[in-house]
Amino acid sequence: MKISFLFSIFLISIAGFAQKNDSIKSKRFPAYIIKSSLGIHSNNNLTFTNAEWERRTPGVSVPDSFQVNSNGEDHFNADPYKLYWMNSISFIQNKEKQAGRNYRFTTLIHLGIGPEIRADKYWFHENREVLDTLISLQTGDPYYVMGNRRQDIQKSYRSKSTMLGFGEHFATSPENIFQFETGVDVFAMFNSSITESYVKDSYIVEGVTSGSYNSLSPQPVLNEPRSISHKGRTLYGILLRLPLELSVPLSYKNPVLKRMRLGVELNIGVTMYFTKGKTNFLAGGNSGVNFRYEFYEVNRHFLSKRQKPVSN
Repeated sequence: MKISFLFSIFLISIAGFAQKNDSIKSKRFPAYIIKSSLGIHSNNNLTFTNAEWERRTPGVSVPDSFQVNSNGEDHFNADPYKLYWMNSISFIQNKEKQAGRNYRFTTLIHLGIGPEIRADKYWFHENREVLDTLISLQTGDPYYVMGNRRQDIQKSYRSKSTMLGFGEHFATSPENIFQFETGVDVFAMFNSSITESYVKDSYIVEGVTSGSYNSLSPQPVLNEPRSISHKGRTLYGILLRLPLELSVPLSYKNPVLKRMRLGVELNIGVTMYFTKGKTNFLAGGNSGVNFRYEFYEVNRHFLSKRQKPVSN
């Protein structure tokens, strides 16, 4: 993915810069963790007012005579994209002072792609008229044949987000099998969006079996169904998140595998999206899995003999 490629270049640049500074100044090596997370997000639905829908869909207005259809049909048949992908780099604070202790503090930088944000709304209008009056042969009761001219409108908003964030985390038992981590994360979100409109015009004969009645009244001329796409402006937002994570190493003895950890995470947060004249609040969470690798003194083998520390 493009974001992951850019993030990898960013990490390589940081590692090279840190190695150069450490070898020249203090010969100390940076300690940091690279983590990649994949998960599923919940509660990604926004709610727009009628005025906001009108602004996002120029040329497709909803007349006042139309009613909201809470059970409208989705003509776009697009399942929500709920996955998120997050890459992070954690800088371990004062690793030398934290050696042997049962806790660790880290400062994080996050970069990733968030889940899809969506909003949908449906309207309809019906105009019924009596076409004929029929008499039941069994009961002798009259019943009506109705002609129903129905119009349906759907407006659908979709948005994908790029996320850049910072965080401060606290981890317990960094050298043990089970490690718990929590803290606070703050993200800036930049969403590219598109809004689609679908207008359908239909005519239904009610009160008789379909195809068993020939109306003497001429049927109205119907408009062709039409679908229109409206490219929107960038949507900005802020996410405040409380991470909860539990991880285990791939090995307890192997010096390489010990630095690798698999974890499960649950993130709870509040998202604020800023639209024209309104701030949308979404409370929700996401859950996923992650993989991490801890780097410390890994570049020692690449130093010259003059730069390598002398062993006692």
